[in-house]
Parts: sequence; C-alpha cells; structure tokens
Amino acid sequence: MKIEVSRKMLKLLQDGRALRAKFGQRRAENIEMRLQRMHDAETLADVAAVSSFQFHELTGNRQGQLSISVLNNYKMVFVCNESPIPRASDGALDLKQIKAVRIIELCVDYH
Repeated sequence: MKIEVSRKMLKLLQDGRALRAKFGQRRAENIEMRLQRMHDAETLADVAAVSSFQFHELTGNRQGQLSISVLNNYKMVFVCNESPIPRASDGALDLKQIKAVRIIELCVDYH
C-alpha cells in the first residue's frame, strides 16, 4: 500500500533517534512496525484484518479519518488517499479497493 506523509513527518521517521525522543522507545518501535505492515499490505483491508491494530473509522469532528492503535490509547490517524474514495454499495469504505493512505498523526491520544 502506498503511504504518504508530510515532509516534517518523513524527516522524523527517517531519524530513529528523533522518533524515539519524541514518542519514547516503545511507541516509536510500534509506529515503525505498523508503518512497515501498512507498506507491505496490498489494501487497507489487509491492515484492518490485523486484530492488534484495532482498526476503526472515526466519528464526530474526525469523521472521514481512520485509526490504528500504536500503544494503549495512542493511535495513528490517517485518511484514504484515493480519488474518488472507493465505497461499497451501502456507502461504507471499500477497504479492498483502498491502496493509498495519507498519515495525519503518528501517535496521538484523541480520547
């Protein structure tokens, strides 16, 4: 799957020491592992199938955003980066058709 990030986020991801300084050792390791699993996935359905990721669509002021668990309440937040956004006949996201996402936040507790 194709993953897009901002320049600032890319710089942070390329510097393991900076990533660990910002998020701590355990969260940084989980971020790197999850990004690798997402990169290796063919579609978002493959990511959603990993139960430990606790994949879910967000609601309220975060409607249209998706998240996976990084550690405890910390989540990685992203959006579908397809145009148009693939939808199933019931209007839900068609996860099997989504092959590109854009990461918005690497590790946030939005609860």
